[in-house]
Amino acid sequence: MIKTLVAALALTFAQAEEPAAPPPAPDTRAAELEAYVDGLAAAWMSDDPIPGLVVSVVDADSVLLSKGYGLADIETGAPVSAKDTRFEIGSISKTFVWTAVMMLEEQGALDLHADVNGYLQGYQVPAAERPLTLADLMSHRTGLEDTLALFLPGIDARPIEDALAAAEPAAVHERGGATAYSNWGSALAAKIVADVSGRPYEDFLYSEILAPLGMTDTTFREGDRTDAQPDLAVSYDADEGFLKPAFRLDQGAFAPAGSIASTAADMARWMRFHLNGGELDGVRLLSAETHARMQERLYPGREGGADMAHGFMQQPYRDQTLWGHGGAINSFLSYMAIARPEGVGVFVSQSGTAASPYRRLPHLVIDRLTGRAPVNAPPAGRLSLDAESLAEYEGRYTPNRRTFEGFEKIITGVGAAEITAAEDGLIMSGGGESERYWPLAEDVFESRLGDRIVFQRDESGAVIRIADESGTNSFDPVTATTDPNLLMLAFAPAVFFSLTVWLGLWRRLGKDQAVTARGRLVSTLDLVSALAVFGLVGAFVVVAASFADFGLEFVEGYPHPPLIAIAVLAKIVFAAAALVIVATWPAFFGSDWSIWRKLHHLLFAAALAFLGWALWSWDLVTGWPITP
Repeated sequence: MIKTLVAALALTFAQAEEPAAPPPAPDTRAAELEAYVDGLAAAWMSDDPIPGLVVSVVDADSVLLSKGYGLADIETGAPVSAKDTRFEIGSISKTFVWTAVMMLEEQGALDLHADVNGYLQGYQVPAAERPLTLADLMSHRTGLEDTLALFLPGIDARPIEDALAAAEPAAVHERGGATAYSNWGSALAAKIVADVSGRPYEDFLYSEILAPLGMTDTTFREGDRTDAQPDLAVSYDADEGFLKPAFRLDQGAFAPAGSIASTAADMARWMRFHLNGGELDGVRLLSAETHARMQERLYPGREGGADMAHGFMQQPYRDQTLWGHGGAINSFLSYMAIARPEGVGVFVSQSGTAASPYRRLPHLVIDRLTGRAPVNAPPAGRLSLDAESLAEYEGRYTPNRRTFEGFEKIITGVGAAEITAAEDGLIMSGGGESERYWPLAEDVFESRLGDRIVFQRDESGAVIRIADESGTNSFDPVTATTDPNLLMLAFAPAVFFSLTVWLGLWRRLGKDQAVTARGRLVSTLDLVSALAVFGLVGAFVVVAASFADFGLEFVEGYPHPPLIAIAVLAKIVFAAAALVIVATWPAFFGSDWSIWRKLHHLLFAAALAFLGWALWSWDLVTGWPITP
C-alpha cells in the first residue's frame, strides 16, 4: 500500500514538473478572410448603389465567413444579417430542382435520357425530331426558344399544366444542339419531380431537402414565410442617383425556376452539402457516386470552356473548375461558386443591380484562399495567332436565348455581340461594354479576369457558334433576318421618301398642274402610306423611350398601348407597301406626272418594299403581342 502511494505521488509530481503544452495556434485564415472581404465590400458599396450584401464562405467542415453588410431596409435602417436577413437567390433556385431530379434518379424513378412525356401528367411536350429528355433540360439544350410569356402575370397565375401550355416555346434548334437558357424548361423539370414523387414540388423541396439539411430559414415562395423566419431584404433600383424599392415579380407557376429566398447561413449549409458529396452533418441525400456524376457534363465538346453539368454551371477559372450557379430576380443579384478540388464554396447576394461584387467577389475569395494572386492581366501561356487566323472569328453574333418566332421577337431579339480582331486577340462588344480576350488554346479565348469563351465549328471547319463564359448561353452568327441593324436600316429610306412625299405636296400647293384622277388617287395613296410610316416610327420611339430602363416591370400591364400600335401599324405599312408597289403601273401610265415624280414614286415603292420585308422577317406583320 505504501509503495503504491509513493508511486502515485511521484507520478503526480513528475506531471506537475513537465511544462504545460502550448495552446493551439489560432486559425488566422477566417480572420484574414473576413478582413479581406470587409475591404472589398466597403470599396464596392461606397462606389456602387448596393444597399445590402451578404457573403458566406465555407469549406467541407466549417463556415469560414458568414456576414452581412449594409442595410436590409433603407427606410427603417435595419442592418443586413447573415442569419436574420433573407435574399432572393433567383436562378440558384434551379440547383434545388436538379438535386431533386438526381435524388429521384438515384431511386430509379427517373431516367435522364428517357422521353419526359413518359413522366408528365396533364401536359405533354409537343413532338420534335426526337423526344425531350431531362439530360436536355439539365444542359439547357432543349432546342426551344426563350419566351416572355412565362413572366406575364396572367399566364404564371394559372395551374402549372395550363401555364406550361400557354407559355410553350417554339422548337427552333435540334435537341442537344445550341445552349439556350430556359426558365420554362426548369419549371417543366420541377413538374416532373412533382408528378413522379406524387406531391407538389414545394412539398418535396421542404420535406426532402430543406428540412433534412437544416435550412429552416429558406422559403420557396414569399407567401410561405412564417413569423419565425427572417424578413426579406428590400431590393432597390438606382433612379437618377436615388434608390427606390424595386419592382417585385411573383413567378407563380414558374416559381421553381427562381423564387427561393434564403439567408447566407442557410446557403452555407447548401454549399457544404455539395462539398461533402451529397451529405451534411450525417444526413445523406445523395450517394457519393451519384453526386460525383452531377459534376459531369451530359454533352461532349467545349473542352476548355464553360458548359452545364447536370444543371449546374461548370466554369473553368484559371487552373480550376468552378461548379455553381448565378441568379437574378427582382433586382437581387446572386452567385454561388464551389471549387471542389480546393474544397471551398462562396455565396454572395446583393440587393442592387450594380455588377461588381455579384460576379467578381467569389473569384477573388477563392484566389485568396488558394494562395493565388488576383488576376487582372492577359493569361499566361497564351497562343500567338496571326491576323488571318483571328479574322476567322470576326463577325456579329446573336444570342440563342431569345424569342425566334412571333411578335416578341422584336423585344428579346435585338441584342447582338460583335467580335473584332485586335493585335493579339479578340474584342467582344455588346450592351455598351467591351472585353478583350486572348487565345489560350485552339478556339478558346480568355479575358484578363479569367472568363472564357469558346468558338464551335461545323464539319467543314467554319466557325458557327460562340459558347459564353457562363455555360448557359450560346451565340450564332447574325443573318439578314436576325440582324436588328438591318431592321433599323430599312426605316431610313422609308422615312426619307415619306418626308419627300409630303414635301412634294407642299411644293405643289397653289400650282396648277394637270393631273388625272388616276394620278390623284396614287398621290393620295402615297401620302397615306407616308403617314403610316411616320406613325410606326413614332410608336417605336415611344417604346424605346418608355421602356429603355425597365426591368421586370415591363411585364406589368403587358401588352402596352405602344406595342399594340406597333403591331397594328406594321400591318398597315406592309399593306400600304403592297398597294404602292401595285400603284407603280398607274403612276407611270395614266397619271400625267412628270418623269421625276414617277421615278420618285418608284423609289418610294422600293423603300416601302424593303421596310415591308424587314417587318415580315421580324414577325411584326404576322405576329401579335401575347395577351395573357
